Amino acid sequence: MGDYPFGPPAGGGGVGVLVSPSGDVSGVTDAAAINAAVAKLPATGGIVNLNPTAQWNILCGQVVINRSGVYINAPGVYIKAVGAGDVFRMFDSTNLLTRLIWGGGILGMPVIDGSATTGISCAFHGGDITQLAVFCQAINFTAGVYAPGNSSKGVWIDNQWWWTEQAYGRVVARSCATWAQFDNSTLATNPNATGSFDRLSMDIFGDSQGVGDGVCWNNGALTINYYLGIWGNFKWAANATVYTALRVIGQNAAGASFLGAGGADGGKGLFIGLEVDGTATTQPTTITFSGSPFTFVNSSGNMYFAGFAQSNNSGGHFQCLGPVQGDPTLTGMQGLENPSITFAITTGSTIQNQWYGFIRMTVAAAATGVIMAAGSFDGQPVTLRNVSAVNSVTFALAATSLMARGVAEVIAPLTDATFHWSAPDSLWYRSI
Repeated sequence: MGDYPFGPPAGGGGVGVLVSPSGDVSGVTDAAAINAAVAKLPATGGIVNLNPTAQWNILCGQVVINRSGVYINAPGVYIKAVGAGDVFRMFDSTNLLTRLIWGGGILGMPVIDGSATTGISCAFHGGDITQLAVFCQAINFTAGVYAPGNSSKGVWIDNQWWWTEQAYGRVVARSCATWAQFDNSTLATNPNATGSFDRLSMDIFGDSQGVGDGVCWNNGALTINYYLGIWGNFKWAANATVYTALRVIGQNAAGASFLGAGGADGGKGLFIGLEVDGTATTQPTTITFSGSPFTFVNSSGNMYFAGFAQSNNSGGHFQCLGPVQGDPTLTGMQGLENPSITFAITTGSTIQNQWYGFIRMTVAAAATGVIMAAGSFDGQPVTLRNVSAVNSVTFALAATSLMARGVAEVIAPLTDATFHWSAPDSLWYRSI
């Protein structure tokens, strides 16, 4: 629900430079002209207006803008990307805590076409700027070998120097290996690049054409108090690759990737409206979580999936205040509190309990060496009910199962038991 798709916010810099395309299909001349125009802007920022009189050709990796307050304004512009890398790269490596200028980005919804790219490429790669504006259309960014989190992208919003909070915009992505990716790619080398994309406000529209993912959160990227809308159409892949509407992967020193609670006004959070058209070889999935380390969605919102395969959510990954349609593994609920769920328990199973207060256990054969995942807060209650009429559940040693009584902790058939997490001890204690 971002604003200002055709111009910068009021007060976003009054200086503008008009640049026209050259006709040089190599992309060298047009890229150089944009860089020269940016250099003419004052330190307080301004606007580079791209003239829509003819096609633009931009060599990837050449337009690099390291400052806040610069807007590329390109309504009605068609851009052909050439080579590999980023068509527009925008960031600010200066100390965010002492900056006087905020804002910058791409405006006007230009069409940026990656069909001539020769390797992993991206239409707009930006980050490290507070109030970053992203309004563009990206098509045909599929070059290079697909890999989750490391493929061509329509838009790549990336923390490399600092954080990118209060970003806003509208992205349209068609036939891209990833529609949009939120990333925290350099935390291992730059501790200032936290994973935060807090107070994000963005709509992402897409048409996968069976060639990629929708939205990816990578490398510990996270957001709270946000609005994110993901809308559009998917197709089945013509090969064995499993694409997904929302991929939440990776972890670094900042923690697991995490989409946190939306705002308190009821209009914020995660909103998804997606459908799958036709069939082919491999059906796309709803949400894919990395299993270790765990990644999370804990949000308000409203989600609708039509024609997708189920998420790999095995418990503990997902919690949503609001309805979820089209995937029974994604449990919507009436409040951000502990709902119930049913798990199939076998020998060596790990019971995920981060969001669940009541867990029914189906046990097809006597299960031993069972593990209880760590609790989320001191005193957290969880009730386990064994619904099997004949098979018991026996836990592993205390150091492994995190059950205070270790192997003595047995839940007999047709019984239940309530446990409370002790954060100081990192153990679950049974209520007797």
